[in-house]
Amino acid sequence: MSTDLLPITEYRDLCREIDLLNMRISQLESERKYYWKMCTQQRGMIGAANYDEERVSHNFTLMPFDRAYEHIQKLDKKLIILRKVMGEKEQLKAKMEKCMSEFEGLDYLVAYWRLQGLTLAEISDKLGYSYGWIKKISMRNGKKAVDHVRSTLYPKPNNI
Repeated sequence: MSTDLLPITEYRDLCREIDLLNMRISQLESERKYYWKMCTQQRGMIGAANYDEERVSHNFTLMPFDRAYEHIQKLDKKLIILRKVMGEKEQLKAKMEKCMSEFEGLDYLVAYWRLQGLTLAEISDKLGYSYGWIKKISMRNGKKAVDHVRSTLYPKPNNI
């Protein structure tokens, strides 16, 4: 992978990670609701079918509150961690987007179309510039983005 693609690839990967975290959080929240219903609903509100017999019958037993509560506590611990990670990733994404939004003119267009998945050759054709010039701009943008993100995430101490 060339170094001019690094910031774009990192941004895309970050967006995918955020999407995956959202899916996992949503799934854990659904599971939490299920356990809450299992220990609080009236008989017949949540059903389970028994397909082992010739005739399908519904069999539902409420889960004891203490067992359901244990499951809920475990899920809550996972959710706390995932939401914290999600918040950190959302902050990083916002910082990267802010950095990229500071690009102007041709720099902005090249960065934008790289995020859209266009190759440098496609961008050069689209803009009417040489491939070499677009590659130089893309590398310059990549260095700006990497430097900005690094300085934001890892600021140098004042005494250095």
